[in-house]
Formats: sequence, structure tokens, C-alpha cells
Amino acid sequence: MDFVGSCGYDLNFFLNTSVQLDVLKLHRYELLRHYYTHLKDTLKILGTEESDIPSVQVVMEEVRDLELVSYYALACELPICCMDREGSVGMTLHSLIDPAIKEETHQKMFANKRVLDMW
Repeated sequence: MDFVGSCGYDLNFFLNTSVQLDVLKLHRYELLRHYYTHLKDTLKILGTEESDIPSVQVVMEEVRDLELVSYYALACELPICCMDREGSVGMTLHSLIDPAIKEETHQKMFANKRVLDMW
């Protein structure tokens, strides 16, 4: 599936699923500035007109405006991504919604240290 939209989606998702918590706390804006520098350089190399390149302020505003994506990433994606191989055995959509087994599935999903640290 393809999606073209604000970099705020990708950045919020990345920051909250792929960056260690201590790095996120201490270097969030440094990471965003580094991203912006490389985004701008890449767009210039690709021949994008200077006037079409978003400013660092626009990128930061998009990240802030789309912070709800961070909640989605933390609540829905990170727990699944962090499950160990044994915990993910038998994981299906059915195991997430069946009242008889969903609590056990949720326990496995949210027991990971990385997930607990982010919450």
C-alpha cells in the first residue's frame, strides 16, 4: 500500500517505535533537525525548487500537529512489533478480539520491557 502525505506521520511513527526511550527524551529535536537537514539536501539533489522545499518550522509543525500518530504507534504497533517469537505464536486477528483469549494475547503484547518503558 502506498501513501503520500505529511512527513509528520512517518516521523512520529519512527520516533515512537524505533528510537530508544532515553534517546527520544534527550535528543528528539536533534533527531528532527538532522532529518530536516538531510531531507532538504536530498530534495535539492533531486532538483526540487527551493521555494517548494518546506521550512524546518513547517516540518516541526507537521510533527506536532500529527502527534496523535504517536499514540497509535505506541498503543497498536509497538506492542505487536516487540513481541518475541514465542509470544507471537498463534497471533491472529481472532486472538485480538475473541473474548476468551484476547486478555492473554494482550498480556503477551504489553509485557515487553520496551513497550512498558514507552508507556
